[in-house]
Amino acid sequence: MKFAILDCISFIRHFFYLFHRLRSNFLETYQELILAELENSIGQPVKEAFLAMCHFSYQLSVSLLSEELR
Repeated sequence: MKFAILDCISFIRHFFYLFHRLRSNFLETYQELILAELENSIGQPVKEAFLAMCHFSYQLSVSLLSEELR
């Protein structure tokens, strides 16, 4: 029984890591596209809000990774 639980936890950890990597790649690509657009296409407040969201996401990722390494 213990092995099945440990295997399940390992799978979930791997899944979250993969999800984090895919989400990070998506956000980086989307950020490049948003910042490359002209001002009249995407307003400055939208760009600032997106960058704030990306910054928060990055800070959260760093925090979670540092806790995992302990």
